[in-house]
Parts: sequence; C-alpha cells; structure tokens
Amino acid sequence: MAIYGGDRYRYPIKAIVWHVRHGDSTTVGAYRIPVPRYWFVEQDSFGDAQLMNSRTGEGILAKSRPWPLTMNLDLWVGLETRLKDPKFVTLVRRDLRVGGEPLVYLEKDLIMDYKSIAIHGSSVNCMSAGQLEVTFFGGMRDAPRYDYSEFYRILSSIQKK
Repeated sequence: MAIYGGDRYRYPIKAIVWHVRHGDSTTVGAYRIPVPRYWFVEQDSFGDAQLMNSRTGEGILAKSRPWPLTMNLDLWVGLETRLKDPKFVTLVRRDLRVGGEPLVYLEKDLIMDYKSIAIHGSSVNCMSAGQLEVTFFGGMRDAPRYDYSEFYRILSSIQKK
C-alpha cells in the first residue's frame, strides 16, 4: 500500500520539482515552448524535449531540425495522407502560425479492434515551414478523442527566439 501511495504522487511531484528548477518553459532549438503547471520535461537536449502531463500521461515530443523544411507543407500532408489506411486511421488537417511561421497539423485517430472493442489511439503530428516538428501522444481510449484544447494552447503559445 505504501508503494502505491508513493508511486501515485511521483509524477505530480516530478512536475513541481521541474518547475522549481526550470521555470515555466523549455527551449528547443530556436523555439521557447511553455510548460503548463502539471506538465514536466522528461528529456531535454538542444534538439528535442519530451513534455509529459503528470495527470494524464499524455506527451508532447518537440524537435528542432537543423535546417528549415525543404519540402512544401502540402507535399508533407500529401505523403502523410497516402501512408494511412482509411479503414484504420482518420486524419483532420488544421493550419496555424507559430513564431510567425506556418504550421500544419494533422489530428490522427488510429482505430484498433481488441476483442470486438474499438480502441482509439490519438495523436497529432505537426510540421512547420521552419525548423519545428511537434507530435502529441494522447494515449489509448475506448472513444475518439475530440478535446485537444490544452495541446493547442501550448502549441499556439510557442515563441521563436
């Protein structure tokens, strides 16, 4: 019982400690990414950061490429669309500007069948015309995920240094 009690609070405590040490943001390449109160950065280097939500286990992986995107964002969307199987993956495209750069993101819902129950794996892949790539991992659920509001708040608050 004591092990469960300690484990239950490990990630919320980790988030508090991270914020005390690092503040409310992290840097990925030329971008400043806000880290909300219940989130922490699990892995941080100059090139990437993995943000984890201590309440839900959701994660965001932010990467900085060493050079701007050489292919057109529409070409990237086309490639992503061609690689999906319409029976198992649904895509929704949205556009945003981050740090003055166009950013395209694709909401993905991977549908798997487990013992006649549909399991939904939610993710969002984002690509900027600059050097930023962001992926959101929403976990597995028995229903599609429709509320990406916290992720989009983080995404829209990213600033270019």
